[in-house]
Amino acid sequence: LYAVLLDLAGTSGMVQLYSCMSILYMSACAYVALFKFKYLEELALHGDAQTDVYCLLYNASYFGRLQFSLGVNYLSMLRTKDAENTAFATLVGDMDVVPFLGTSFNNYIPLVIVALAICTMFKALDRVLNKIGIETITTPQEDISEHQERIDEGRNLIQRTRTRRIQREARSLRNESLHRTRTIATT
Repeated sequence: LYAVLLDLAGTSGMVQLYSCMSILYMSACAYVALFKFKYLEELALHGDAQTDVYCLLYNASYFGRLQFSLGVNYLSMLRTKDAENTAFATLVGDMDVVPFLGTSFNNYIPLVIVALAICTMFKALDRVLNKIGIETITTPQEDISEHQERIDEGRNLIQRTRTRRIQREARSLRNESLHRTRTIATT
């Protein structure tokens, strides 16, 4: 489908513009998802220059690995004869190197990913699990009494935690001022 759209673009400039826009969109989706992915708190990226050097290097290596996957997927989307004659295809080589999955595996797995994305968008798994009686995590709605109870419980937990933290900080400040007062009195 994408190759047909590029063929309809006509001029070389329009093909380049469409190609640039699509690869930029794919890259933005992948890299923004990687920035938001908090798999380990020690390796997460933080704003306001709070990320240490090791985390930056670790994530940069993942960015580097991800660019080849994006390039291979982009070239497989093109499905043109010229896709094999690109510098990238020459560098990477033949990507059909998993013979036990079959030669058409690389053609059909993107369709599975699209189907999973559509199921996720329409919350199909939640609906199926609710039909068979398994409770799922959903977005809380205040008009449902059970959800309202959970929202209130969560607010109470947050309030208790804040109160404990404030009390702990107040005790720490009191102990610190008592220690200073004793130190000044003994000198």
